[in-house]
Amino acid sequence: MVTTQRQFKVAAAQVDAVFYDAQANLVKIIALIEEAAAAGAKLVVFSELALSGYPFHIWLKPYHEQLPYIEDFYTKAAVEADGLEMRALQATCVAHRIRAVIGFSERDGGSLFMSQWLIGPDGDVVVRRKLKPTSLERIVYGEGDGSDIRVHETELGRVGLLQCWEHAQSILKYTMSSQHEELHCASWPVFPAQLPHHSLSQQGNSAILTAYAIETGTFVVSASSYFSQQNLDKLFGAQGGPLTVGSGWTTIIDPEGRTLATAEHDKTCIIYADINLDACYKAKSVLDPLGHYARRDVFQYV
Repeated sequence: MVTTQRQFKVAAAQVDAVFYDAQANLVKIIALIEEAAAAGAKLVVFSELALSGYPFHIWLKPYHEQLPYIEDFYTKAAVEADGLEMRALQATCVAHRIRAVIGFSERDGGSLFMSQWLIGPDGDVVVRRKLKPTSLERIVYGEGDGSDIRVHETELGRVGLLQCWEHAQSILKYTMSSQHEELHCASWPVFPAQLPHHSLSQQGNSAILTAYAIETGTFVVSASSYFSQQNLDKLFGAQGGPLTVGSGWTTIIDPEGRTLATAEHDKTCIIYADINLDACYKAKSVLDPLGHYARRDVFQYV
């Protein structure tokens, strides 16, 4: 039986992930884990693909122009789930007694997956893969098999993690909630206003995330990256392009949908919030879709 803390500090790290350079990002991530631990946080969450940088070329370049970027992604950004990078992050979490969620581009043979590590202060490691890459992400990434859609019993209560538009999948939310999740870790990429679909925007996704907190009665710790000038130069060169510096959106939300902390959109930083997991009970006393607010006599799930 795991003995859990109920009151503690959580953190979300917003970092300008260097595109296609896992080693450069590893240095940044380790430094931010150490900073969060020094500030007293027991958990720190990083963005989707924080270790590799998000492959924005898939949204911005014709396919025949993407091949050099894809080759870079395989050789410079993707890592194996149990490789040296994981070992370095594991050692950092153990040394500083902190739990961390880090997004990375996982290379498994000839395939890539959008994956997350959940690394504990005792060195325990969970790896999960995004169930369904979104839209053009399927050019680069394979699908998860669903075996890792689990809430984990930890020293910080019942912890779950998802990525990006997994939060928009109703059955996924129900599955997480059915495992009595208390603390949810959400990893997102960048939220540029110039993408061609408003539902991909900061406004659209902030609504999705607030709804997740309210519907599931959980604390949500959500991290994104942001565009730096270095990122934009990597994508477009000297001629420039349609994207601008910024577009980060990192936030912490309580189980009733209140925003506890939000980062500025254009800088590397860590945001913090002090939480009490007993607040999940208060939220669920009013809205518990798995209990008193359910109608299992009407609906059946197979």
